[in-house]
Amino acid sequence: MIKTEKTGSSTLFSILARFILLHQLNIMVTTKGGHLDLRQDRGSKPGWDIGPWTGMKAEALVHHARYNESLLKRMTYDDTKYITLVREAVPWYESAVRFWPSVAAHKSPDWILNTSGKFYVNRTVLGDDYNGQVKLFHLSQLQWLGFDYKYSHDMEIIKDYIKHVVPKFHIGFLTDQFDASLIRLRREFCWQHVDIFYKSQEVGGRKGKVSPQTLLPLSPEGRAKLVTKEFNLGDQMLYESFNQTWWKSPSVMAEDFWEEVSAFKQMNTEVNTACQGITKDQNYTIEGNRWSDPVTLTYTLCALILHENYSLIKKLAQYAIGQSYDQNIYVVRSRATLNELSNARIRDYLAKTL
Repeated sequence: MIKTEKTGSSTLFSILARFILLHQLNIMVTTKGGHLDLRQDRGSKPGWDIGPWTGMKAEALVHHARYNESLLKRMTYDDTKYITLVREAVPWYESAVRFWPSVAAHKSPDWILNTSGKFYVNRTVLGDDYNGQVKLFHLSQLQWLGFDYKYSHDMEIIKDYIKHVVPKFHIGFLTDQFDASLIRLRREFCWQHVDIFYKSQEVGGRKGKVSPQTLLPLSPEGRAKLVTKEFNLGDQMLYESFNQTWWKSPSVMAEDFWEEVSAFKQMNTEVNTACQGITKDQNYTIEGNRWSDPVTLTYTLCALILHENYSLIKKLAQYAIGQSYDQNIYVVRSRATLNELSNARIRDYLAKTL
C-alpha cells in the first residue's frame, strides 16, 4: 500500500497491519519514525529494511512510503498487487489544515490559500521530510505516488504522469467510498469480512483544541481557487482518474455489490460495539450472511481491531526488525530549521493547553 496522507490511510494501515501480524508476513518497514525513505540504502536511518526474514523479499508494505517503482519491483515478488488511497482536493485540504493546525498558524483554510507563501510551506516544518515529500499542502497526493515535484507547475507532465501511474495500482481506494473500497479489496483479493473489520483512525483530522478558524470549511471562492493549476488541480485530476476506473471495476458493477457494502457496514458497527466490552474469558459471535461466515470475536482479535494507529506503527516495525527500529520521528536539522520546528510546536502546545 502506498500510504497517502489525509485519505483514510491510517485506518487502512490498521487493517493491513493486523493481516500482516496474524499471517506472519515478511514486510518492508521504516527504520525510523513512521515514514520510509526509499531513496536510501537498506538499513539506513531514516530509511527502510525488510523482516523478520532477511533473506526473503517483502510480501507487504504498509507504512508511509513514496512510490518508487524500480526499487519496489526489486524488493517485492512479481505478483505483487499495489493499492493506494485518493481523495478529492477540497476535503483533502480541509482535513490537512485541521490535522496540522500549528503549520496553518491556526488560521482558516481560506487564509492559507490567500496569504502569500503559506500554501507552499515546505515539508521540513514537520521535521519528517526524509520521506521525500517537498511541500506539505501542494500536490501532496501526487508526491506520495512518486511524482517529481520539480515539474509541479507543468500541467502536461502532470497529465502524463497520472496516465502512467494510475494503471500501476490494482485498487485505488476512494476516501468517499471507503467501505465500498474495502469490499472491492475483499472480493478481488479473496479475503473474508473478518480481515477487513476496522475502527476508524482519525479519518476526520487531528483531535484536540484547535482554533475555530481552522475548522472552517473553504468558501465557494476558495474551493474554486484550490482546483486551479496554481494550486491543487493536479491532485484533483489524480482523484478523478482513479474515480473513473473505480466505478468501472467488475466488482463494483456486480449486482449484489452494494448489498454487501450495506451488510458489511452493519457488521462492522456490531464488531466495534462488541469489542468495546469483550473480556479475555469471553467470546462474541456475529451472525453470518451470504457473503460472510459467522465471525467469532476473541479478546486478542478485538485488541488488534481496536489498536491505536501510532502504537501499531511501532508494533509492526518492531515485529519486522526488532530493536533496530528508532521510533523518534525527527531528524537533526540546521539551527534555522530547528527554530522553525520549535516555534511551530510551541504554537501547537499553547493552542491545546490554554
